[in-house]
Amino acid sequence: MESTRTAAKDGKSEESNNSQIYELRKQEELEGSEKSRHKRQLRRMLKGLPVHKGVLRDPPKLIEQRLEEGLVLKRKNEMTFTLAGAENSLEIELVYIGSDRDFETQHESHGVYKKYQVSIHKDDPNDVTKKQWKRFLLDNPFREKGEPSGHHSGLPLGLYHCQYRLNGKLIAVGVLDFLTNCISSVYFYYDTEYEFLNLGTYSALVEIYLSRFYGFEWYYMGYYIQSCKKMRYKRNFRPSYLACPKSFEWMPITKSICDLLDKDSHSRLSDENIKDRRSFDLPINLILNGVGPKVLYQREVLSWQEYLDETKKFPVRKEDFEEEDLKIIQRYCSLMGRNLSTSICLYRS
Repeated sequence: MESTRTAAKDGKSEESNNSQIYELRKQEELEGSEKSRHKRQLRRMLKGLPVHKGVLRDPPKLIEQRLEEGLVLKRKNEMTFTLAGAENSLEIELVYIGSDRDFETQHESHGVYKKYQVSIHKDDPNDVTKKQWKRFLLDNPFREKGEPSGHHSGLPLGLYHCQYRLNGKLIAVGVLDFLTNCISSVYFYYDTEYEFLNLGTYSALVEIYLSRFYGFEWYYMGYYIQSCKKMRYKRNFRPSYLACPKSFEWMPITKSICDLLDKDSHSRLSDENIKDRRSFDLPINLILNGVGPKVLYQREVLSWQEYLDETKKFPVRKEDFEEEDLKIIQRYCSLMGRNLSTSICLYRS
């Protein structure tokens, strides 16, 4: 009897093992198909194509969902948001430069900036003065507050400091340009005691959220230098695009593009058949005759000819310029290309 019972027991054990093996194989197959779906989704995102619902069992979370994970996101007023958890509260406030709130917070903000520059960039503390900070991150060519913004959100366009306060303490500041169709990230600094929070990446998520909340079409993350490890987090956002340094076509960031940049930081990223937009080599006589870049002068946007008429009394002669100035204009147009040099402004004071 004992041997029979044992045999029966062994049979049940074998069936149980087979069942477990089957379940493991099934799980492996599911995981494999899930990875394939992830890869297909990434390929679509890199091409700038939409990802259809149902492609993934667990589709990527929206920015709002990531920010609200375990927290409650509330809008305190027109330019202030709070994220409250069980123990801590983070307040995110947009401070318009030149406003009363800006002047109220300058001393505190400069303190965080100085700590960051000395600790992260190894600057001499004596060089990180309030005057240097203002010149670097507060002085700007935008019009004063009170003039029409031209944006449907109603917010005045111009320079903002996005301040992050953890339980009332200022821990980080993002410097942002609010432009007609995008938010441009200029600089970011933080209290180094909170470095473990990966505030650079977190601030990018917040800025993407703000871009969407206020209805801006694009979020511009600024310069990207492949060899700079501090900038590599930028390529982790999808879909994300990089301007080709030769043709100025916007290209989706892929591994192949990163490999090209590893070999040569000025590699051509776009197809060879795409015409270069950089060709804008101007001889001196054309510059003197009013062909040149668009200029921002005394807070007014002027054509090159209008600028010459304003400052040199058009028509001008070569003698009216210092030779170095003409070389600077030639170099600027050559590097920027026709499209960029005639659509963005060369600053002149």
